[in-house]
Amino acid sequence: MEQPSPPPGIVPGRQTLLRIITALLVLGAFKISSVITFPLLFAAFLLFFVWPIQRRLEHYLPRALALVVSLSAVLLVTVLVAAALLYSGYLVTTTIPGHVQSIQNLYDKLTARAHALGLARDQGLVDLGAVIDQVTAFAAGVFTNFLTTSGFLLLVSTFLILGLLEVPRSRDRLYQALPESQARRVHEVVTEISHKLHEFMLVRTFTSALTAVLTGLLCWLVGLDLAFVWGFLAFMLNYIPTLGSIIAVIPPTLMALIQYNSFLDAFGVLLMLTVLQMVIGNYLDPRLQGRYLSISPLTVIFSLVFWGWIGGVPGAILGVPLTIGLIITANEFPSTRPIAALLADLRTRPQKPERNPGQPAG
Repeated sequence: MEQPSPPPGIVPGRQTLLRIITALLVLGAFKISSVITFPLLFAAFLLFFVWPIQRRLEHYLPRALALVVSLSAVLLVTVLVAAALLYSGYLVTTTIPGHVQSIQNLYDKLTARAHALGLARDQGLVDLGAVIDQVTAFAAGVFTNFLTTSGFLLLVSTFLILGLLEVPRSRDRLYQALPESQARRVHEVVTEISHKLHEFMLVRTFTSALTAVLTGLLCWLVGLDLAFVWGFLAFMLNYIPTLGSIIAVIPPTLMALIQYNSFLDAFGVLLMLTVLQMVIGNYLDPRLQGRYLSISPLTVIFSLVFWGWIGGVPGAILGVPLTIGLIITANEFPSTRPIAALLADLRTRPQKPERNPGQPAG
């Protein structure tokens, strides 16, 4: 006798609940093991970017030599970023003390203006001494946590090196572990994701470097102190879509206000850097990238807060790149494509037509 079928919606509901529980368990595992998990995830993200370069080098060089060149390039970039970070910290700690009197004068001017408007001197304004103490404590904390950051970079470099060594053998292992049709599909998806991540990071690196050079040059031409720091800050923050370019113009504007003691001059610096960011972000970047991946500011903020809660400082650093990788991955599968569409604008490049099972190709 034929068994009655279950009521509609019961099985899909259980599947949805199971997926939610699985996702929560995975996020919980990420939070517990963030010290190891996030360096591994960051290394995997960099692997998608570095491997296509090594593969191209193998057309001109032996595999071993191409691997050495790729690893040397990664280590060189890591050393340069670390050196630029330390040099920026040195410039800030040696330059800011020379502007203490300017900061005091600006604070007194704001206090007098607030008092003229009817505000008491102890209302609506913060204590300057407390602010300086907090800034000093923050700087000390940054240098204290430098060993932690160095350990994070060391783990990332180690995982990346091991990943580059394993990639050439991963395809054969994939075909040994899965049936040929499934292995071929997984290989195609991973290759497509790698290509898109590589393209995105290549364009983002180029535009960030151009923004850094022009920001530092403009700050130097107008005589603004710490021009190198503002250029390096623009380079790092421009990896955060939309939100990073907004944050990057604030510190040099505050520096101009302190150095020139003039709101008009500070506004001029703000306008100059904002125009630069708008031209590169709204004209050059879309032309190079074809507006393939346009992430909303809400998604950027959510990525920073959510992944920062999961993984702390490494999670906040990895938040936007990890979200970008998840968006690109979700866009490769019809069942998860709506999630990618909610998180980013992916409509400008035509999607590949999906073929139903059993439908003939062509």
